[in-house]
Amino acid sequence: MDLWRASKAISVALLLICCVAARPVVVPLATKDFEHQTQAATGQTTGVWYILFSSSEEPSLRWLQDVWQEAAEADLKETPRIQWATVDTATDPALGDRFSVTAPAVLLLRHRKVFQYGNSDLSPEALRRFARAPDVPGRAVPPPPGALDLALQALRGNELAVLLLKAAFVALAVAAAAGVTLACRQRPPAAPGILPRFAGRRSADG
Repeated sequence: MDLWRASKAISVALLLICCVAARPVVVPLATKDFEHQTQAATGQTTGVWYILFSSSEEPSLRWLQDVWQEAAEADLKETPRIQWATVDTATDPALGDRFSVTAPAVLLLRHRKVFQYGNSDLSPEALRRFARAPDVPGRAVPPPPGALDLALQALRGNELAVLLLKAAFVALAVAAAAGVTLACRQRPPAAPGILPRFAGRRSADG
């Protein structure tokens, strides 16, 4: 029985080790899973997130991605655990728009606030120090984009499609307003009240 328990404990431990090892040191984030992963707008219950906004279309930023990976690996032994992540603004510009940043940028999501790294020192040591003790004031986390914002962002670069979409929304609003006006005009007249009937009876009696 003791042997069975020991083997079971070893199996669970190995499973946990495999799960931890399977998770990348630096997590790639995109609009589709950003809120699920970070809980940025709903309390940040998944912990502290440290995010590099970079661009795959800028070869000059490759070195910064390597530095970010090095800093994240060096930070693994520290506690509490910080989630290191990246956002590719070339393929997902919506997140850059949401946080009003362009690549390269570094944001720390902590205590329900956003702290933006502004130091010119981009060494692994400096980046790790900021993650543990940000030296700038934080700002409120901007809310996720709405459905219309996402639709417009998806059509970015296609000016004709954006104009047509905006025109469709305007036409829909005008049609709705016209429908309300027409319904008001077609409303049946109110039934005669007691006062007019009473007044007519009094006139007849007179």
